[in-house]
Amino acid sequence: MNEIIKTAREEVKSLNSDDLVLLWGGVNDISKNNVKDALKSIPEFVNEIKESKVVIISSPHRHDLSPESCVNQDVVKFNRQVKKILKLQSQAKCLEIKLDRNHFTHHGLHLNFKLSMVVQQLFSKKQTPTKLIPWNDPPLVGF
Repeated sequence: MNEIIKTAREEVKSLNSDDLVLLWGGVNDISKNNVKDALKSIPEFVNEIKESKVVIISSPHRHDLSPESCVNQDVVKFNRQVKKILKLQSQAKCLEIKLDRNHFTHHGLHLNFKLSMVVQQLFSKKQTPTKLIPWNDPPLVGF
């Protein structure tokens, strides 16, 4: 997380209120018992960004390890602590994602090509406009 934040510090200085910063990290910090430093760096980084909104994406479950592994238990704790930290930050939110095993490569640690392509398409300039469909409540029967 510290490396991601160090890299982003210069880039975010030029952002304004129309911009959004997505931060997705923490897996390496969790597996290397460096959670305290990672958690400390998050509010410091958010406080440096005065104008823009910040979204921190929850760290994914490690599919290369058993679900009961201490690292996967620490992922849950880390994500819980990030949410708690961000409650105090008005311009930052946590986006919880739940990824299945099929979103990862064969070994289970890195995102697979299919999910990588979806993420790339989100940021490509050739997006189709979103069509809003109005919600119609069904008629109440028997009232």
